[in-house]
Amino acid sequence: MKISRKQLIAGLSGLLLIQIVLIAFFYFFSFQNIKLRQINKQLISGLKKGSIVSFEIKDYMDSFSLVKKDSVWFVKIGENFIPANQTKVNNYINDIESLNQGVVVYNGLDQSSDNHFGFDEKNRQELIVTNNKNKQYLLTIGNSGSKRGTSYIKNGSEKKIREVKSSLATETSNQPINWAKRNIFVNILDTDVKTCEINSTTSWFSGNYNILAKEKSDNAETGSKDAFELETPLSRILEDYALQNIVKNLLNIQISEYKLNGSVSGRTKVASIKITLKNGKTSTLDFYNADTDDVGNFIIDADFDDYLYLIHEDDLKKIIKTNEELMKKE
Repeated sequence: MKISRKQLIAGLSGLLLIQIVLIAFFYFFSFQNIKLRQINKQLISGLKKGSIVSFEIKDYMDSFSLVKKDSVWFVKIGENFIPANQTKVNNYINDIESLNQGVVVYNGLDQSSDNHFGFDEKNRQELIVTNNKNKQYLLTIGNSGSKRGTSYIKNGSEKKIREVKSSLATETSNQPINWAKRNIFVNILDTDVKTCEINSTTSWFSGNYNILAKEKSDNAETGSKDAFELETPLSRILEDYALQNIVKNLLNIQISEYKLNGSVSGRTKVASIKITLKNGKTSTLDFYNADTDDVGNFIIDADFDDYLYLIHEDDLKKIIKTNEELMKKE
C-alpha cells in the first residue's frame, strides 16, 4: 500500500506532537521534583540535635532558657535552674533539627503581613539555639500555618516568611512551667505502695489516717474492690476504690509552679504525707500555706530534693479527704 505525502506529513506531525507532550511532562515532573526537594531541604543546614546545648525563648516581655547540663535538661529562670520535662525537650529539638525549607508565602517587610502571619511585636517569639561550638541560630516564630501541623517562621535575618511542616508555633510556649518537670513522683505505681500516712490540720480536715496495702487474699474474703484499707476502720463501709484513688492522686500529683523565692523556715506545717514503698523506700511531703502572690495555695517541701513546689487547694483536696468523703452514702 502506497502512503501519500499528505499521510506521511500527518503521521510525522502526530509523532512530533507526542514527543512534545512527553518532553513537557518530563520537564513538568522534573520541576516538581526539584521543587519538592527544595521544600524538604533542611532549613538550618548542618544543625544536629545532639550538638544543641541550649535554646532561649524570647517574647516582647521576657525570656528564659533551657540548658543541658551533664546530658540532663534544665529550665533556667534568672539564676535558678529547675528540672525540665526531658521528653518534651527532646521532642522539641527533634523538630528543630528536622525543620525543612517549606514554602515561602511572603517575601518582604510589611507591617500588615507581619500582623497577618503573627510576626507583630506582641505575637512573635524568638528562638535562639546554641550548639556545642557556641554557634547560634535564630528562628522567629509566628502563627500556626494555614494547614494542620504547620507553622509560619523566619530563618535568621531573612525577610521571607515560610510555612513549614512543624508544630513549632504551638509547641513554643513562653511559660517556663510548661517546660518543667511537673510530676513530683516518677515511675511509682499504686501497686508499689505499702503504706500512706496522712496527717492534716487543713481547714477542711483535721486528723490523721494510715492507708495500708492489702494482701490479695483480703479482697477475696471481704469482697472489697479496694487494694487498700485503713489501719483504723471507719464506722461505715468505704466508697469503692476510695483509698486507692487517694494513693493514685498522690503519685500523679502535678505542681502548679516551682517556688523559687522564699523558704518554709518559720512557717506552720498544715499537713504531712509519708509513703512507704514495698521495697522499704520512704518519701515525705510537708505542706505549708503559700504566700498571697504565689501561683498556688500550698507549698510542698519534699524530703528527697531541694525544690519547693506550689499546688492549688483543689489538687490537695483530691488527696486529703474527710471521713464523710471516704464513706459510702447511706
